[in-house]
Amino acid sequence: MSTAHDKALHTLEAEAALRGLVCVQTGAGNIVLSRYGGAWIFDNVGKAAAWLDTHKVEVPA
Repeated sequence: MSTAHDKALHTLEAEAALRGLVCVQTGAGNIVLSRYGGAWIFDNVGKAAAWLDTHKVEVPA
């Protein structure tokens, strides 16, 4: 059974992919969003999702 955290993480992964970002959860539970050699590290899914919402990254055509 999926937890609320799992569902939120899967949603974040999908939204990140649509914006050309890779989203992974570390063994320590941090969330890493990366693209083109740059990376942003967040304490949790909520903080990463909030950042993604405010930073509308477009996938190049």
